[in-house]
Amino acid sequence: MIYFLKNLSVDNYNILIKSFVNVKLPRLINPTALQCLIRHKQEGHRIIIISASLEDYVGMWGNSIGVNDIACTNLVRLSGRITGRILGYNCYGIEKLARLINILGPLDKYELYVYGDSEGDYDILNIADYPFYRKFSM
Repeated sequence: MIYFLKNLSVDNYNILIKSFVNVKLPRLINPTALQCLIRHKQEGHRIIIISASLEDYVGMWGNSIGVNDIACTNLVRLSGRITGRILGYNCYGIEKLARLINILGPLDKYELYVYGDSEGDYDILNIADYPFYRKFSM
């Protein structure tokens, strides 16, 4: 349950998300990680952002930098309001791996670079050809 969003109207939620993405999020993005992402894009690699963070803001930010494959935690909306409940599963731990498989299908067809910075990334890092934990390079 995400209590601080409970009963917030979807319209007000969207205003908060947009403000967060435009004002606060740029200061929170690790500049080295962003440069690494840009390098991968320049190499023509497919970029997929998978995060336990809310898909509403990660998706908005990702789309703004040209990343369209996003899998994150989603919230339940009911009667024009945010309930505070998570829709489906929190995108954390093994769920990150499940989301990646849902996007790509069998992973053995791919060479995977995976970047993570929390315990929730261990499962997906373990299947990577090139795992990077708290370091961002190619």
